[in-house]
Amino acid sequence: MHDVKFSPTEEVVLNLIYTDMKFIYNLIQDIEKQESANFAISLLPYMALVYKEAYKWCYKNKKIRKYLPEIPKKIEDYYEYYREYNKLLKEPISVINEKYKAEFHNAKNHFSNKRKFLKYINIYNIYGVGTFNNDLIKLSPIYNTVYFSVIIPGFSWDNFDQTAKEAYKLSYHLGYFFGLFLDPHLDRLTDSIDNNKIEDYDFGARTSPFHKVYRDEFLIFDLLCKCNFLLYGLNNYTTIFKTTKLRFTYNLYFYICENLDKINSYYNTNFTINTKYKDNELRSAFMHYGIWKIVKDKFNPLDSFGGMTNIRLGIDWNNLLIFTLSEIKSFSLQLDNYLSKNNLSHNYSIFNKA
Repeated sequence: MHDVKFSPTEEVVLNLIYTDMKFIYNLIQDIEKQESANFAISLLPYMALVYKEAYKWCYKNKKIRKYLPEIPKKIEDYYEYYREYNKLLKEPISVINEKYKAEFHNAKNHFSNKRKFLKYINIYNIYGVGTFNNDLIKLSPIYNTVYFSVIIPGFSWDNFDQTAKEAYKLSYHLGYFFGLFLDPHLDRLTDSIDNNKIEDYDFGARTSPFHKVYRDEFLIFDLLCKCNFLLYGLNNYTTIFKTTKLRFTYNLYFYICENLDKINSYYNTNFTINTKYKDNELRSAFMHYGIWKIVKDKFNPLDSFGGMTNIRLGIDWNNLLIFTLSEIKSFSLQLDNYLSKNNLSHNYSIFNKA
C-alpha cells in the first residue's frame, strides 16, 4: 500500500486514521501490561468508533479497498453495536435508568446469594468502580461495572469467561485491520506516562452511597465516570495524539450539549455547558473522517484537519481541543458537586479496594 498515490485530502485523513490506530494500539498494550481488563471494557466504544469509521472510509476508497481484510459479519455487528455507545444518552433517560436498575439488581442478587451469611449481615458487593490516580489527580471515578453489564450483549455474572472470549475475538480482528497501518515495533510508544494508576474498588449494601437500592441518580454518577474516563483515562495517557483526543473529546462535548436540557428536565438540575462550538456537521466530519465535505477547495495542507475547524467555527483545532476539554471538566465538576450535596459520593477506602 506504500506505493499508492493519494490526494492531499486523502493523505490528511490517512494520517488521522494512522494516529487514531496508534493511540488505541499503544493504550491496549499498556492496559494488558497493567492487567486492567475493566479499563479495556470502557475503551470498547472508542475502539469500535475508530475501527468502524476507518474501515468504512478505507472501503470507499478504491485505492485501498483491495488491501482490506475480510471481517466476519458477527464481528462487524459487534463493532457497530459498541460504536453506538459513543452517542451519549441516545435513549430517553427513563429507559436508560430502567436498564441500569435491572443490571444493578441482577448484580445484587448474584453476589448476595453466593453466601447467605454475607447477605444476612449486608456486607456483600454489588458493583465495582475504577478510579484514576496520579500525582495531580486523586481517585477520580472513570468507570463502573453496572455500565459494563448494560453495554455488553448477553452479559451475565455466571458466564463472565465467555464474555472475555468474545472481547478477545474483537481485539484479534481489530489488530488484523490495524496491521495494515502499524508496525508493532516502530509504532510502540516508549514515552507513555507510567505514573498513572487505575485502581478498582468494590461497593455493596453498606459501602455504596446507593446502598442496595437503585436510584435514578446513579446515572449522574455514570455520566461523571464517562467524563472522567475521557479527561483522565484517555487524555492523561500521553502528551501526544492530540488529533485523536480532539475527535473523542468533541464527540462527548457535542452530546453533552445536545442532551443538557434533557438531563436538567429529568433531574430538576441546572447543569451548564458553553455550547458556542456545538456543530453537528463538524461532529459528523470528525467521526466519519469526512474532512472533504467541509474544506472542499479551501483545504489547508499544513493543518492536521485540513483547516476544517477554522472554516466551520473560526477556531484552530488545538484551541478547540483546549476549549472542549475545559467545558467537559467544568461539567464533570458540576456532576461531582451534585452527588456530594446529595450524599451520593463514593468513599475510596483501603477497606473496599478490590
